[in-house]
Amino acid sequence: MIGAPRVHHSTVDSTNERARTLAAAGAPHGTIVTALEQTAGRGRHGRTWVAPAGRALLLSVVVRDLTEEAVLLPLAAAVAVCEACEAVAPVACAIKWPNDVWIEGRKVAGILVEGRPQEGWAVIGIGLNTEAGPEDFPDDLRPFATSLLMAAGMAVPGEAALAALLRSLEARLGDDSASVLEAWRARDALEGRTVRWSDGEGTAAGISDGGALVVEAAEGRRELDAGEVHLLGV
Repeated sequence: MIGAPRVHHSTVDSTNERARTLAAAGAPHGTIVTALEQTAGRGRHGRTWVAPAGRALLLSVVVRDLTEEAVLLPLAAAVAVCEACEAVAPVACAIKWPNDVWIEGRKVAGILVEGRPQEGWAVIGIGLNTEAGPEDFPDDLRPFATSLLMAAGMAVPGEAALAALLRSLEARLGDDSASVLEAWRARDALEGRTVRWSDGEGTAAGISDGGALVVEAAEGRRELDAGEVHLLGV
């Protein structure tokens, strides 16, 4: 069961760090770590995750019994976040590869999956902006960030968002790869759009069955399985 046991902190350095420590010590599948505030939250590629205290859902989940489909964990988690958001607020979510959740082109949630597959566990970290306002984001992030409050015009308490997210994670983490891929592709925010990556640019053309981003470039079709991708003109 996803959600028990639960370890909750008022303030913590990083829910992912705490969940990793618990996982390494043998915490069972479904253990979650939550916090009202993080002082050293992390995103992908070592970035700092900025979340206003008490106005974001900060959650990390211990996942065990990994199979060969674990490579799709980030995609399954992104679909689950979308479904949870739509369950608690009148919004429509899309996913920027691989696992940034957008509402109307702005990021409402980020996901960081870490772990030790050789030891049979992973940690899914999720930061979801629930009740943040524009003033809660740094100037450089304000044009690109949103929250459920900003997008839907209604307050969504963190515990309500958590309950919805735990339900959707329970369902999606048990899905087969075909179902995850179908659900993710239906929310693809990049398909058909021009993107740039570290050494080229082209048109996003969906994802492979292994979760890699497929792009049509001047030199032909490529699959990108890591790194950062940016929409041109954004």
